Amino acid sequence: MALTKINNNTLSAVTTLPAGVGGKVLQVVQGFLNTSATISANSFQPTGLTLNITPTSSSNKIYLMATVSLGGSTADYNQGLAFFRDSTQIGSASDDGSREGVQSMTRVINTSGYPNSSLVFLDAPSSTSQITYTVKLFGESGITHYINRLGDNADQAHKFRMASSIVAMEVSA
Repeated sequence: MALTKINNNTLSAVTTLPAGVGGKVLQVVQGFLNTSATISANSFQPTGLTLNITPTSSSNKIYLMATVSLGGSTADYNQGLAFFRDSTQIGSASDDGSREGVQSMTRVINTSGYPNSSLVFLDAPSSTSQITYTVKLFGESGITHYINRLGDNADQAHKFRMASSIVAMEVSA
């Protein structure tokens, strides 16, 4: 096996990475939602998951992660989720015909089920101004969509309460 050297040093002698090697996490910001919300259908609506971050350099990237707990008032309806940077949708598929582009999609299987969805995206905002990231839901029309609650919302010991979160990490270039 060949020995890899960095700046002509053995691996154990390396104390810092050479110039041009990025990837250090500079800051981490979290948005957390443990209350429920009702979302209307047929357009992108805020879920309540939001955070603000101010990049320290315009060449840095923002790594986004979100986990969203969903519910619906009726079974067999779709729910699409997407990240937004301020008012711009990011990290989603392109719209195609009448199909709205989203990053993640779930389907309400039944009103006592837990359709959860995760989103991940590496954004390059090219900015040092404060940025607001949000997760928005595009729900199929015909039902009421919920964040952090079941559709039937029954008060039973085996029916849990859920929480959702969004995390942004600034990563050096």
